[in-house]
Amino acid sequence: MYIFGSGISNRYPNLAPWSRFGFCFSAVISIGVADFLMRKERIHSHFAYAWSLISPLATLSLLLASEFWFFVAVCLLGALYGGFVLEFFANFGQSTLIGERGRIGALVGSIAVLVMSFLTVISLLSGFVGSVVLCSVLCVLSFLTTRLVTLDSGKSKAEEAHSLERTSGTKRDFFLYLVPWLIYNLVNALLGRYQTPLFIDEFQISILSTVFLSDLMSCIGALVGGFVSDLHGRRTALGIGLTSYGISTVLSGLIFLETQNALPMVLSLVLNGFSWGIFLVLFFFVVWEDLSSIYNSVSYYVALSFYPLSIGLSQFLPSETQFPLAHIALVGCLLIFSSNVFLVAAHELLPPEAKKEIGLFVYIEQAKALFKKRQKEHAETSSGTT
Repeated sequence: MYIFGSGISNRYPNLAPWSRFGFCFSAVISIGVADFLMRKERIHSHFAYAWSLISPLATLSLLLASEFWFFVAVCLLGALYGGFVLEFFANFGQSTLIGERGRIGALVGSIAVLVMSFLTVISLLSGFVGSVVLCSVLCVLSFLTTRLVTLDSGKSKAEEAHSLERTSGTKRDFFLYLVPWLIYNLVNALLGRYQTPLFIDEFQISILSTVFLSDLMSCIGALVGGFVSDLHGRRTALGIGLTSYGISTVLSGLIFLETQNALPMVLSLVLNGFSWGIFLVLFFFVVWEDLSSIYNSVSYYVALSFYPLSIGLSQFLPSETQFPLAHIALVGCLLIFSSNVFLVAAHELLPPEAKKEIGLFVYIEQAKALFKKRQKEHAETSSGTT
């Protein structure tokens, strides 16, 4: 999706907004279809395998396609991509235990961010043809990741069921966790449309530098969010993410007031990337997987569709808005900070038993480290005495 937005969709400049919207909207529809199929027939890999087999050919066809067939191929790619994403995270949820899901998601998410950052830079430098070839290779490699994720999903789910029976969540938690996710997507779609061009045009920062700084902080945020969610709970990690993004939105408002100070711009990029890393892990790898495990249902994964939907709709925002952007940033900041109220009302998805097990593990590791340190000090003392 990153490579598509940065390189492929610019094949026909006049068609670029529509091609991006077609890709995202097709992904949204296919997420709903894949969710329906998985609830009715327990299909967990069909879209993923179709993506792996059909997408390379569809992507290569973009090299010779006219405008109409280019748009058709793009919509097909979006449809296959959306189903693949839902099935991938559904299988990830079944393949991981609730007490380790955040840490595994943090490692996978941070690696994915670094890889996508590197590939996006290559896509920007290589242009349309390089982006097409790169996407084709990634489509083939996604087949291998699908096989790896689905190997032990049934076994892991059976091991997890016992601890989840004592979890005290309710179905209203889905909506309480969904509201902050919706608010983030809304604010990100409104401000992101104007924020990045402002950084590049007003502060003369190259897009490569922007991508590098933002993705580096996203990697750090993913690690922090994943480990904090397993050690201290999902609500704590999300609260850190929302607070960081709220401060980033305030700084964006200062930038929109036509300030020439580069410090708010740098801090905004840092906090924006950091908060996105937390949201990437929590809202893609953890929260919906936890809810689906607790209630033995995959219907919660449909929340993944709001991200491509917001990105697709943002393509039609005017290049210049009649409303002051600083006011939009202020409203967005108020919405973001108010969304913490929904987190307070929601139940913690991480069971107390998992917290105790993780705390005991950390304590044992600290005791081992202390014991080794004392042993080393004692050996040095003994050798010095002799």
